[in-house]
Amino acid sequence: MPGCKLTATCFCTLPVVYNHINMFKTANTLAVLIQNLISKIKYMKKTIFLAAALMLTASFLYAGTETKMEKIFRETFPTAVNAKWTKDDNGYLVSFTQAGTLTRICYTKNGKFVSSLRYYAGKDLPTNVLLAVKKKYPNQDIFGVTEFTNNEQVIYYIKLFNGKEYTSLKAYSDGTVANEAADESNDDNEQ
Repeated sequence: MPGCKLTATCFCTLPVVYNHINMFKTANTLAVLIQNLISKIKYMKKTIFLAAALMLTASFLYAGTETKMEKIFRETFPTAVNAKWTKDDNGYLVSFTQAGTLTRICYTKNGKFVSSLRYYAGKDLPTNVLLAVKKKYPNQDIFGVTEFTNNEQVIYYIKLFNGKEYTSLKAYSDGTVANEAADESNDDNEQ
């Protein structure tokens, strides 16, 4: 260029210009990164808000679909866990666990109690039934109990084990105990 002389001061100021250009490029890059971060945060906020809204809506929808029977069940068995409902032509069956006891309850289509089954250990038998069993079968351990309840009675189906064989008993709330095999043969003779 005419009239331009290269001097030592020109070369000294050149790195300063490059530094300013590099700082400008870094600042520009930083600004772009910040803008990208802000857009991602806005997107995440929207996503979280939508997810929360969907969960809230689903909970309201579920609360609105709870049947009268399910509400009564929940109020009657507040500590029940793993409740599973099934429906068939006769009504409803709910299976659940409460205090470690597996329970199944049958209801009519109108929500009236039909019967229940409870499965538990011998120690949970009513005292009079437990004493009657231990008196009649002193050398056998109670392996398990299935309690059947309906509107008329409670029957305890009890499995005993003597170390070699199992024995099936049928007991009633009044403490009456019968060997189930003998009880079945009596039923056959009556027919």
